[in-house]
Amino acid sequence: MALELPFKISDNTLNRFGFRILTEGIKTDNFVRNPVALVSHNGSILSVGKWKNLTKEGNGDFKGIAEFDEADEVAKAIYNKYKNGYMNAVSMSVDPLKESDNPKDLLPGQKYPTVMESDLLEISFCNVPAHTNAVKLIREGKEVQLSLINVNQNQSTMSKPEKTVEQLQGELDVLHQTMAKELVSLHVNRGVVAESEREFFEKSAQMDYEGAKRVLDARKKEEPKNETMEKAKTLIELHFERGVIPATEKIQMEKVATLDYDGTKAMLEARPGKKVIDMHVAAAAQNDAKNQEDAKDASKWNYLDYYKKDLEGLMKMKKETPDKYQALLNAHKANLIKEGKVDLSMDED
Repeated sequence: MALELPFKISDNTLNRFGFRILTEGIKTDNFVRNPVALVSHNGSILSVGKWKNLTKEGNGDFKGIAEFDEADEVAKAIYNKYKNGYMNAVSMSVDPLKESDNPKDLLPGQKYPTVMESDLLEISFCNVPAHTNAVKLIREGKEVQLSLINVNQNQSTMSKPEKTVEQLQGELDVLHQTMAKELVSLHVNRGVVAESEREFFEKSAQMDYEGAKRVLDARKKEEPKNETMEKAKTLIELHFERGVIPATEKIQMEKVATLDYDGTKAMLEARPGKKVIDMHVAAAAQNDAKNQEDAKDASKWNYLDYYKKDLEGLMKMKKETPDKYQALLNAHKANLIKEGKVDLSMDED
């Protein structure tokens, strides 16, 4: 179930700064193409959700539904703040397009022009909004301060320097680059994007942000490779047969061996076994350097060689060519007995 909450975003009342923004004049066409939900009007970090079902009601209320990103821990934390009543208000940023100081457009106590038309830029979650119908004026990427509102004898206006198409496109390109880099960095930190892939995904996100986001969101951290898991299972099975691992511990020990094969192997080899068939474990530490010259020729390997160099191959031999396996095992047992490392009375088989 989506994390959603309804909000009253703004209305036609007078704000604390002495001006008001008419709801009916708020243009949302551009905003709905990228309905970002920011935190405290901070456009330098990724959106934590999106806005939908924006409505303008007859009484001047401007309402909408905020959908929080369930995959974002920050978004979920903010959602809980609102749901549990620790936060209540939101704040919108607009670009004023047309103002009026005509008396018919002013309310008692109003100090500055009424913003008749505006372009909605973003809607933020915030701790303390400008007022109950929280708004923020933005022009050229900067907040419009009251000191920038010129009050003349006959009229009050807000200057609106025009921008060239090239300037606007340049700002848009910078925004796309910033968003793309932040998106990819997030997934690099998540461990699902390699450094060698960073540049590729940044370019992809600049061209199609939502598409790249879907691809990266779907990526999961790589699980241990199958070979590692199989090797761990083989190790645990061998020592299970030795009688040093109870059946209740097998699954857990496989997980441990998958994460730290060498450490688990050393720990299990140190456990005394009950069966002669694997007493080679006791001798393994004394024979690390033995038979190095013929390591490349498996045809010369004995049981101990297979154990140290190809444990998986040894277990495969036991299943597929049991006669060969048994011959190696018998030779190994005979050698241990000959060297006096095993007492026949210990053989429980």
